[in-house]
Amino acid sequence: MKRFMDDFLREIYVKVYRSWILGQKSEQYNIKEVDEKTIVLDGVGAIGKVVFQGNVIELSVTNKKNDHIDFYLHFQMQTLGHASSLFNELIDAMATAENTKIVQVLLSCTSGLTTGFFAQELNQAATTLCMDYHFEAVPYNELTAVGRNCDIILLAPQIGYQQPKVQSIFHQIPVVTVPSQVFAKYDVRGALKLVGDSLLAQEVVDIPKALQLSVDYDEDILSIGIFKTTRSTRILYRVYKHSSVLEHGQIIKQKLCIDDLDDLIDFMLVSYPHLKKVGIATPGIIDQGHLTLEKDQLFNVDIITHFKEKYPYMNIHLDKASEAIAMTLYELQDYKSLSFLYLPKSSYVAGMGNINEGKIMNGHMDVSGDLHQLPFIYEKDPREQILSEEGCLDIVAKHFLLSIMTFSPEVLAFYCSNVVNVEDVVKKLEDYVPRHYIPKIKKLDNIEEYLLFGEMLKCIAQEKQST
Repeated sequence: MKRFMDDFLREIYVKVYRSWILGQKSEQYNIKEVDEKTIVLDGVGAIGKVVFQGNVIELSVTNKKNDHIDFYLHFQMQTLGHASSLFNELIDAMATAENTKIVQVLLSCTSGLTTGFFAQELNQAATTLCMDYHFEAVPYNELTAVGRNCDIILLAPQIGYQQPKVQSIFHQIPVVTVPSQVFAKYDVRGALKLVGDSLLAQEVVDIPKALQLSVDYDEDILSIGIFKTTRSTRILYRVYKHSSVLEHGQIIKQKLCIDDLDDLIDFMLVSYPHLKKVGIATPGIIDQGHLTLEKDQLFNVDIITHFKEKYPYMNIHLDKASEAIAMTLYELQDYKSLSFLYLPKSSYVAGMGNINEGKIMNGHMDVSGDLHQLPFIYEKDPREQILSEEGCLDIVAKHFLLSIMTFSPEVLAFYCSNVVNVEDVVKKLEDYVPRHYIPKIKKLDNIEEYLLFGEMLKCIAQEKQST
């Protein structure tokens, strides 16, 4: 009877919510009812969309300048107050897209002099042609520090050989070498066409296929991974049974809040009502179930107590992203011990996951691997140091040095987009220790699969420990 009443009330709430949205008229967008399931908000810089699938509602914002999805989530209707707050977040995301609708293009050469004149010519042409492009020239040695705020990077022909390296640093930003004939003639028309074609050709990276590892566990597990970038928060999720993926998806928001995780769990419970195990792997600082993510303005939030009160019948784990990735690496490699260093984009707070004989080394008070407590690692303000390749290389090497001299694992692995070559790390370490002290070093370029699969493995390991 209770479930019948809940579903009945949700249907009423959805109808009220739909009518309320249609009444949210504004000068900032035109609102249109496409059909009984879809409402579209057409703004200056973005298109918002609300899609109704029964009691499940999908909200998204697509940026007009580059067709990127800047905001995406789906939730099951619970209360009108919560649903209206999510709609307001959609409106905020549309406003942000409108304020940043100019396509920012960086031109880079050795010194920035030759590209400086070209940038002036291109800006004049873009203004004349009413194109929403802004060009700026930077020397190559400053590209790492400023590149994350642009939409596309153009390299002068003389440094075109650096394109693979630059692309490995800026995974989601197109990096293109200007053809010699375009650059030599300052061919404005050719350069503008190159920018337009490159933005249209940019591919969306799909979630990688599941790792083919055999997992002997019969219950469904919801694995959640939180990824931070300079522009957004991505919440990736998968439902695993054994090693098979039953369902996967992602949520894209500007900032993370605890309600986002509640909505995701509630949404999964619709399709998997017997779901009882959830693992959440995240960057930031975890202290006895409390999470701090400074950029999201989450400070020492007691997540585990919150979940225990809302979902008393579920086992929900909050884990360090570095440890979840380390778990997957351990299963894939024939090593007894390893350390994994995770230095996510836009963050100077690194985390280390250490495994020995298949067990995570948590240590006293579970602080093992919380490297934010090591101020001597940084030569200057860490917020500045992470912006350069050399600064990140120094951070990675010193963290590895600490691991070598205290734990001495058989393999070291790391994720840091600003550090491209493993050999550079080895050479840096040789400044401190003899070469034969340095174990094998592995660099990860795509960590999504490692994190989600590893968090599932952590849930299973923690369940076995508790029994």
